[in-house]
Amino acid sequence: MLFFLCVVLITIGAIVGRVTEKRLGIERTWIFRPINKFHMWLEIFLSAIIIVVIPLVIGFENLNMLLYIFGSLSALFLIRTFLERKLDRESKRYIITFIDFCTFVSLVIVSLIFFTGNDIEYTHNAIVFVEEETVTEFMEIDIVGELEPTLFGDSFV
Repeated sequence: MLFFLCVVLITIGAIVGRVTEKRLGIERTWIFRPINKFHMWLEIFLSAIIIVVIPLVIGFENLNMLLYIFGSLSALFLIRTFLERKLDRESKRYIITFIDFCTFVSLVIVSLIFFTGNDIEYTHNAIVFVEEETVTEFMEIDIVGELEPTLFGDSFV
């Protein structure tokens, strides 16, 4: 299900980007090209900080690590969009970068919804029979935990 949703969102983002490029006459680029040296070095510096901090975040819970990675990449997208708009407004390339940012954020939202666990609280009433005695007992079994979806099925924690 997650794979299908991601493919649909990426396809929609690509179609919207391509239509926007054609309508506004924006030149198509397959690889990122910085506007000037400041833009290039700022992106390299921010990317290096993100990469250096990732090993420090790995010790946290999975959700916190994902939020850090998605948040830092979102910030990188927004800075790129802002600088493209500020430094080279005539090319209108910032519009395509913003569409890419919106596609990325929608993928993040779908991923977070999918990977968020569900709390389980279930009480089961059971009857305990003892072979040697004629007495039966009623017993309540409480099952409390969290169901975390993974790519290969659900895991109970």
